[in-house]
Amino acid sequence: MANRKKNVSVSFRVTPEAADVIHQKATESGLTLSEYLTGCALGKEIVNLTELAAFTKELKAQGTNLNRLAVLANMGKIQAVNVEQTLELYRQIHAEVRKLNERRRR
Repeated sequence: MANRKKNVSVSFRVTPEAADVIHQKATESGLTLSEYLTGCALGKEIVNLTELAAFTKELKAQGTNLNRLAVLANMGKIQAVNVEQTLELYRQIHAEVRKLNERRRR
């Protein structure tokens, strides 16, 4: 859609309340109003990941800490017990986050 020439205007009337909601949803989605309405009208799934940004940041920080613990364990400076379960949980979370990001890109 981004490479196509947009030279046709489509307009419609809504109540002020509906207009506020539409504008709010477009803003929350991170899309322009035109992109948001076009996506909705064409049946595309609009995935809002704004709340996921803080979660992803925290998850990365925890992953960094886990990696540091693994390095110390490999050096013999600490003993880690049952890190495999934690690592598997992080893999599952990472896979779900990637799925959400893929849905957003469609």
